[in-house]
Amino acid sequence: MASYVNLPPCGCSYLHENRWGYLPQVDLDVHATILSSTSRTKLSQTFVNPRSDAIREVSYTFPMYDGVSVVGFRCRIGDRILDGVVKDKEQAKADFDEAVRRGQGAGLLEQSVDASDVFRTKLGNVPANGRVTVEIVYVGELKQDAQTNGVRYVLPTVVAPRYGYQSDSSFGSNASTGGIKITLDVSVEKGSVIRALQSPSHPYQMLLGRTSTMPEGSFEPHHASATTSIRGDVLLERDFVMLVNAEGQDTPVAFLETHPTLPHQRALMASLLPKFSLPNNTPEIVFIIDRSGSMADRIETLKSALRVFLKSLPVGVMFNICSFGSHFSFLWSRSKSYNASSLEEALRHVDTIDADMGGTEMYPAVEATVANRLKDMELEVLLLTDGAIWEQKALFSFINRAVSENPIRFFSLGIGDAASQALIEGIARAGNGFSQSVLEDEELDKKVVRMLKGALTPHINDYTIEFEYSQEEQDDFEIIEQANTIPSVELPFRGKDAVEDKPEDKGKQPISLFDSAYKEPELETAAPAPGDRFKNLPPVKPPQLLQVPTKISLYPLFRSTMYILLSPKAHEKPPQTLLVRGTSKYGPLELRIPIQDVGTGETIHQLAARRALVELEERRGWISNARVGDGRLIKDVYDSKWEDIVAREGTRLGTRFQVAGEWTSFVAVERDSEGNIIGEGTIAEEKPAGPGWGDVRHCSFSSSPPFSRGGRSLSGATASAQPAAFFGGPPMARRMMHRTAGSRHASVTPYRPPATRGGFGQLTRSIPHEARGGTRPRDRLSRGLESFSPAKSEKNTAPSKQTKLNDIITLQTFEGSWEWTQDLLHTINLDPDDVAKKVQEAFDVAARRKGITQPINPFDSRNSKAVLATTLTLIFLEKTAADLKDTWELIGDKARSWISSTLASMDEGFRTAFDDAKAAFENFFF
Repeated sequence: MASYVNLPPCGCSYLHENRWGYLPQVDLDVHATILSSTSRTKLSQTFVNPRSDAIREVSYTFPMYDGVSVVGFRCRIGDRILDGVVKDKEQAKADFDEAVRRGQGAGLLEQSVDASDVFRTKLGNVPANGRVTVEIVYVGELKQDAQTNGVRYVLPTVVAPRYGYQSDSSFGSNASTGGIKITLDVSVEKGSVIRALQSPSHPYQMLLGRTSTMPEGSFEPHHASATTSIRGDVLLERDFVMLVNAEGQDTPVAFLETHPTLPHQRALMASLLPKFSLPNNTPEIVFIIDRSGSMADRIETLKSALRVFLKSLPVGVMFNICSFGSHFSFLWSRSKSYNASSLEEALRHVDTIDADMGGTEMYPAVEATVANRLKDMELEVLLLTDGAIWEQKALFSFINRAVSENPIRFFSLGIGDAASQALIEGIARAGNGFSQSVLEDEELDKKVVRMLKGALTPHINDYTIEFEYSQEEQDDFEIIEQANTIPSVELPFRGKDAVEDKPEDKGKQPISLFDSAYKEPELETAAPAPGDRFKNLPPVKPPQLLQVPTKISLYPLFRSTMYILLSPKAHEKPPQTLLVRGTSKYGPLELRIPIQDVGTGETIHQLAARRALVELEERRGWISNARVGDGRLIKDVYDSKWEDIVAREGTRLGTRFQVAGEWTSFVAVERDSEGNIIGEGTIAEEKPAGPGWGDVRHCSFSSSPPFSRGGRSLSGATASAQPAAFFGGPPMARRMMHRTAGSRHASVTPYRPPATRGGFGQLTRSIPHEARGGTRPRDRLSRGLESFSPAKSEKNTAPSKQTKLNDIITLQTFEGSWEWTQDLLHTINLDPDDVAKKVQEAFDVAARRKGITQPINPFDSRNSKAVLATTLTLIFLEKTAADLKDTWELIGDKARSWISSTLASMDEGFRTAFDDAKAAFENFFF
């Protein structure tokens, strides 16, 4: 198992003398709007730096439930403003590097590859006594609460304790003081009546008949609001939960939304609470229960749930119990038939259950349960846990394979305030089941019974969605389109660079195996440019009606939400009815839902895109069913390209609908109070004390964030959210420790965070970490790698020849280039201003010599500057480090390949002038 050493507490934290400190949160304001089964939340947190000096790097962290999409992010540090936008991950990284090079504040936010319910980013340079205000807007779909038959809204306030952490209260103090205000506005369809708002987690004030934004005296029964205010503290000890009950809440609805900026782009959301009755199955049922140490305070809840499960099982099923912690064990070696004797034995076993099995190793228990199944029966797995695991995707992948190959389903129950929603939702998603959650003080009997009823529902694997359009000449309907109809890929496709295999030409001269004129070819090591990595992939067109989830699972009295993204090429007429069909051995199933047009907006698009991305990230979705013309799956035909094909579709969805995920990232650039990008058009000198947002290469971004550009919500209200970016973890302490002479890094010093409450939630965990040191040398202006002879009166701190080469190698990008930065130019002994003038002069001379009449600015793009910097670096290495060529030969080959591929896509005038001017570059060094 991977450890959780890099998962930070929530709030604003900073590293000081190898210890974590936390900025006091002085204000928290939350305003949430619920419409039907969706929510839109605006959260504003204000922190203050109480120190008398500025803090160079601050990390902002916030936990988020699975299924939530961030659609707005803004951060204010004094008069500095940072906004974000979603781009291809490689392009976002390039833009981030460029912003840092310009001296702008910037941020790069990426999704965690292991856990998807924590968001992190880094903020830079918080002044003494300065304030930091973070504003976040996110949307999400609400879960059905089986206990109350209402929808469940959750504002997360803690990050779940994870396997690998230990509590530590050795130092630190509570820094969270201030106040909280949470306002929740609820609206349902006209004609419906809101009966109750109830919170099992916090006291609140309820107002039926109007929302907080409606004038006093208004009363409309389909509106309501609730507020919670806490003065003197900004710490919520647990998630804020609100349950909404309304008449007509179980009526199926379908909303059609038109995108405000993408031409002819529409999206549909359908929400239904199925009510149908089929005879129960008699499957094998296995309960997988968490008995790790963290379950100590919840073991009685677990035992209570198990007793209800066991008592509710019908005669004829086979059942077993699998306990897990650091290891796993079964009650019986194989499942037994449910009868009086086996029930009594199982109940006696439940009485002995305790939290005595160590850590949380869930994967082996799940794997063993599948392997141990009775092969002639359907298997229903009910998993009960209180926490989280690290390698979630590996578990989801295994469950997905098991379910696709066998008649198996998985259901999950999260117990306690800290259960990871990402985990329990992911298990249910991969297992074609559903999940439920129960807080510490909530009743669970109804939820347990509802889950068991779901597990006993017959398997129906062929649900389909169709659109019905009204005919112009008659009143009846005509079925026009079915969702997820996937165009096939034509074969053969070999890519533009592929060479067709041809029969051997026996008339050709044989190729000698020893050619005296042979020269070793250059090693092609250059990475493709961000926009080129998908160019040799087969074209795979998405369906005109892209449905998510791809595989629909419906269970009586459990809310299901489905989405369809309509291609701009789809039928132009608005659909009138959504038709859901399925078949069972007891007969066909069918439901027609009238479609309501809700006008322009992005909320449904954002939720749909995120759900589609989640399926791709879990290696499922429509693309897994795409086939070539002869019926074979694309993933089998193009096995070597499959991951890139999936990545291309994920990038398309993420960038089109502004949703961050595995293949797209938020990049945030600093703006002034008037919205202008700081440093635009200038190259600002990097300052040792001002790293902007700092180095966030290891910062993770997880959850499901799409992002709004001011479109309308479902209710038609204009969304004020700006483009979104999201969150960050504690600083990696880059540049916090200085390198000694001849050393690439300072010694590593472990540290522990203070046991304190940071922002939301109380987290007292031990977080071992490594504080990486190192500032790049900026003043090494000697002549080449050999010339390091310090004056006798000075302390010898000059780096060795090898160290300087290491610095150059460190500055090289992944693609093989070097950026035009003062750091690099100083390292290769060039004065930035002087060399810029010389380069321009060389280009002017070359242009005249080649008859180029248009003036050429060699610094007008990032690529042109990188070509120049990379060329100068290679010349420097050739002239001063020939004896170390074995060390830098491959990085040199990579650099030359990058120059060649980059020049091929650049302006012909620049290429011509560059080829002529580069000869003059040789003279820059002597």
